[in-house]
Amino acid sequence: MTGLKSALSTLSHFAVSCRRFPTGRLRAALLAPVLGVAIVMALPTLAGAQDYPTGPIKMTVGYGAGATTDLLARIVASDMSKILGQPIPVENKPGANSAIAGRLIAQADADGYNLLFGASAMVSNIYGMLDPGYKMSDFEVVGGHTFSPFVLVINSASSGAKTLADLIAYGKANPGKLTYASLGPSSPANLASQRLQALTGIGWSEVPFKGSADAVTALTAGTIDAYFSAPASVTSVTERPDLHIVATSGKQRVSSFPEVPTFVELGYEITDDFSYGVLVRTGTPEPILQKLRDAFAEAKRSPEARSKIESAGLQVYEGTPEQYAAELGQQGVVFEADFKKLGIEPQ
Repeated sequence: MTGLKSALSTLSHFAVSCRRFPTGRLRAALLAPVLGVAIVMALPTLAGAQDYPTGPIKMTVGYGAGATTDLLARIVASDMSKILGQPIPVENKPGANSAIAGRLIAQADADGYNLLFGASAMVSNIYGMLDPGYKMSDFEVVGGHTFSPFVLVINSASSGAKTLADLIAYGKANPGKLTYASLGPSSPANLASQRLQALTGIGWSEVPFKGSADAVTALTAGTIDAYFSAPASVTSVTERPDLHIVATSGKQRVSSFPEVPTFVELGYEITDDFSYGVLVRTGTPEPILQKLRDAFAEAKRSPEARSKIESAGLQVYEGTPEQYAAELGQQGVVFEADFKKLGIEPQ
């Protein structure tokens, strides 16, 4: 990509300089060799894009193995690998609400061999961290993958509550005794928890974790009382008699938990949701970016992949890469307003 940009820049500057020459033939004579040089400089980049991919493509995930983001990334990587004809190993880089993974890809080569399977947390970090180590302008969207509401799961053995009303009543009567899991102060799960605090005065305290798998383990053990989770992260533990999903933040009920009411149904305006998608370093050559977008779109159409996604309580994102990029921008506007309204200072 550098060769192509340099070639175009050289040609552009020289063309401007040649405007001072009045004779068309003289201009053409001067530009011809420069154009030839520009083409030669661009050839390696164009050839590389045509042959892409020639080796493994790494997909980085900002959460640990077993997290919803990790499971979805592995579905995508497997299907894209078959389409592109190269292995796509998934590498977990948990911590800092996925900011560690974001920094790695923001600093990676823009060659199409480093992908990021990210979520709304990438955007919330921009407003909830003093220095996340990246800007959203560091990334191009390959495509939006899925979106989902949160479900609020509580441990009745540790909290003494089985319903949302019970939980709120106990929290208000015993300020500071209830705890909830988050993936860090800047995480969407923390924003949802803080919004419930603002609406109800529940009086609970945050306990941050590196990833949802760790948070669910703590919830199961009763060392925390509640967690705003992705539905897929808690599907395997909801059969336990002491764990209860008491509400969902969606505008409609979650298909995998149809008996669970929405917060709106229960009288609380909490409609937070989050999304997942694949990003690549800004500056990736357009032909390579388009190959990735085509492979991603084909992978998302796989009936088997769609079945796995929907059975986990998530919905497939049907929009274009451009629409998903615009939605991430809109999420940023909402997150920025939320942090200010809820009085959450960047850390």
